[in-house]
Amino acid sequence: MCEIKSWQTLDTKLHADSVEWCPVQSRSSILVGGTYQLQSKEVKSDETDVRIGHLQLYELVSTPESKSLKELHQVKTAGVLDAKWCHHTLLEGTPCLASADADGCLNLYNLATSNELQQIQTLKHARNCIALSLDWSSCIDSSEHVISTSFSNGEVELTKVGNGLDRLRSWKAHDYEAWITAFNYHDTSLVYSGGDDCLFKGWDRRTDSATFVNRTHEMGVCSIHCSPQSEHNLATGSYDEYVRIWDTRAIKKRPLSSINVGGGVWRLKWRPFTGNYLLAACMHNGFAIIKCDGVTDDALSIVARYDGHESLAYGADWHRLEQFEGITPTNNLISTCSFYDHKLCLWECNDIK
Repeated sequence: MCEIKSWQTLDTKLHADSVEWCPVQSRSSILVGGTYQLQSKEVKSDETDVRIGHLQLYELVSTPESKSLKELHQVKTAGVLDAKWCHHTLLEGTPCLASADADGCLNLYNLATSNELQQIQTLKHARNCIALSLDWSSCIDSSEHVISTSFSNGEVELTKVGNGLDRLRSWKAHDYEAWITAFNYHDTSLVYSGGDDCLFKGWDRRTDSATFVNRTHEMGVCSIHCSPQSEHNLATGSYDEYVRIWDTRAIKKRPLSSINVGGGVWRLKWRPFTGNYLLAACMHNGFAIIKCDGVTDDALSIVARYDGHESLAYGADWHRLEQFEGITPTNNLISTCSFYDHKLCLWECNDIK
């Protein structure tokens, strides 16, 4: 196993489930964390449980001897299930953040020069449900910015981002919770979804019709990430504890390779710039770094584990270190968060290349 260096552990106060580094070069030192917590009220006819949360901004402070996160700004919101930055500046030339929340809303923020999140618009789903995940179409191609959002009622919705949010269409994708949605970054007419019905599906967003239905996963599909570097590689994760790598040209067949990580796979992130490693949030089994070497059955191997958390491993992301002044461009600085112990950790794995 590769050596792990733990830099910092922070208390997020509320249950933590999402962390995302800003991918825009000029603001790549900024990290956002999202929290979600059920706040029970007294049982009265006019009162119900409230799912509260916040978005917390942090800034990376780095010296040759240490690395740490400094808290910058907090936005109180409904419980945050997912939050992702656009890879390109949008409104007023600033980075934009989208969040999916427990009130069924897609929220759009810009990152002001004062390092504060300024809310631009909120788009609430027409039905009473929870927004579970989101993805931007423009990871590679910045000619169009569309967000795909998945919901607890099984629907997937597409929203165009211009001066604000413009709902394009929605459709029923799964019989139960649609835990995850993701774009094919190399062909953004294709959208993927995974649900609690154990199905992994592809969609042509121009017609809302399914391009495939894959029944390989033995439990709910809760993570999907298309490789920005390798045109035809896509990773999925499931409650069945397997990470699977697919060839998007033959996705109806068996996966190229798979590995059991010992816990339900809530999030998967391809390593920036190189794409030869996957970061996996393994719920009851901490966080794992998986080496992806070829397409044979034994092509995947766990090279590092981080066990600095004491609860469900949910949020995980790589810092894009090639963009950050003063740090060796190894792309091995990682942030992770866990739920009930409300921890956010900053750590590094220096042995992977």
